[in-house]
Amino acid sequence: MWEQYQKTFFRMQVLIVLVVLGVYLAADRQWKPAAGFFAAMQLFSLYGAMWAYRLKTKLANPTER
Repeated sequence: MWEQYQKTFFRMQVLIVLVVLGVYLAADRQWKPAAGFFAAMQLFSLYGAMWAYRLKTKLANPTER
C-alpha cells in the first residue's frame, strides 16, 4: 500500500493544497471549512491508496479471491 501512496504522493498533495486554497478563498478566508477539506482529502488519499493496492493484488492473482 505504501508503494502506491508514494507513487501519487506529490501530485495528490499539490491537488489538495489547490483545493484547500480554493475553499479558503471561497469561504471568505475562514480556516474551518478549509481545515475540514484538508482533513477529508488526506484521509481519502490514504483510503484511495489502500483501495488501489487491494485492486492491484486482486488483478495480479485472480484465482485468490
